[in-house]
Amino acid sequence: MKKIISTAFINFFCMSLVLIVVTSGYALSAPQEEKRDKKPLDQSILDSMGKLRIDYILPRPAIISEVLHQNQFTFTGKVKVNVFQNYNSGVKIALNLGSRCTDGIMMAYEKKKSSDKELEDIGGVIQKLLEDLGLENNLKGISPLKAALKSKNQDEINSSIDNLFAEAETFLRQRDDGDLAILVSLGGWIEMMYYASEELSKNYQEQSARVLAMDYIVDIYISVLNNLKIFVQDTPTLQIIANQLPRVKQLMQIPSDQSLSQEAVKNIYDIANNLKQEIEKK
Repeated sequence: MKKIISTAFINFFCMSLVLIVVTSGYALSAPQEEKRDKKPLDQSILDSMGKLRIDYILPRPAIISEVLHQNQFTFTGKVKVNVFQNYNSGVKIALNLGSRCTDGIMMAYEKKKSSDKELEDIGGVIQKLLEDLGLENNLKGISPLKAALKSKNQDEINSSIDNLFAEAETFLRQRDDGDLAILVSLGGWIEMMYYASEELSKNYQEQSARVLAMDYIVDIYISVLNNLKIFVQDTPTLQIIANQLPRVKQLMQIPSDQSLSQEAVKNIYDIANNLKQEIEKK
């Protein structure tokens, strides 16, 4: 059975952070409640979870990108699609699926719009990664993505990729592949952290830097990987991510009324860049 804890936080992220954890008890859905403090869950709640395994986590990259742009974030960079897709492990496939979905979403915010070839590339890579996870015949969102790519409408592409991202996570959890669902989410978040920190390292903006301070989300990912110890120990990429997240959390831990310094942003970028390269490595 599953115990569902749902809490809304609206400091800068106008979204829900949803955790679904495995327990042998009973199903309970807690009512959604708004909090204006920075952390979505009180530490005592996290501690009380004990050895429960976290199976799923939001937010989606599309939501993070939208909140950033609502808080004076301008993306002046360029998405460079990693077209390599022949990964031989589920870990790499899931992480890269999340990352490539973020790439597709960020294309909609480029000042110099992506070419038709670049749009085709990102769509092709996402579809191949979905196939490698055995999802090509199970997701309703694949046909809308193909139609959006054919129309070359970047808003439609953005929306269809976001829907596919959410649908893939949901289906993996329903198929009892909760670990892979977590990794899709983690890959998407790391890629978004990379783009945000890269931009703010070059063009610092105080409001956007406050949004980037996502230490409460880092807390959850640290807990996720801690509950997947054996999985992590057998996977070098996950070991590297698990070892770097505490440093990210340390850099992001600031009072809720302050912004990350540009130096802290640059340090986060260095870590995110390294993690991105590790995820994409053949």
